[in-house]
Amino acid sequence: MEQYIDIKQLSEALQTPVSTLYYWKSIGKIGFTKIGRKILFNKQEIETWLKGYSTSQKNEAGDTQDNNLQNI
Repeated sequence: MEQYIDIKQLSEALQTPVSTLYYWKSIGKIGFTKIGRKILFNKQEIETWLKGYSTSQKNEAGDTQDNNLQNI
């Protein structure tokens, strides 16, 4: 069964501001599903999207982001 997370959970997992995620969503950089007013992200699709980046690439905090979704 597919697992979905909301934008706040994704923000915490990626250590990325919610405003950045809304921007990425608006330009099509990150996939999402909308149910009513709720914006949800497929956890598996996000993990696949992250794997498209080098594991050595680091976010602004200096941490790799690959394992952060595992904690949700």
